[in-house]
Amino acid sequence: MQHALARFSFNPMLSKMRIAVQMEFMWRTHLPNESLEKGLELANQLYWHIAVSENKGIWHIWAGDGESLIFKTDSKESAEAFLYGLALAYSVLPGPVFERLKAEIKQWVE
Repeated sequence: MQHALARFSFNPMLSKMRIAVQMEFMWRTHLPNESLEKGLELANQLYWHIAVSENKGIWHIWAGDGESLIFKTDSKESAEAFLYGLALAYSVLPGPVFERLKAEIKQWVE
């Protein structure tokens, strides 16, 4: 699948810049083990229960074990960006803050 911005960019210099930006995910170092999976494990500790599915080129991101569709796109890159944002939001919290948040959410959902 072609990146959404590529459809609008006819300037070779802009294409090179876009590729360079996509390759530099400096914020990835904030994710546990610099991995999306580990970041989503953090989110799932907060009862998100994230699930991802793809059907005929449409990506779906579900919360609550498939109960709630929270994001839908025809772009794998957009789905990944959404997931990275969710993972990053929790991974930058200091450990004690994350643990307190987890305890508070646990009381709320159980």
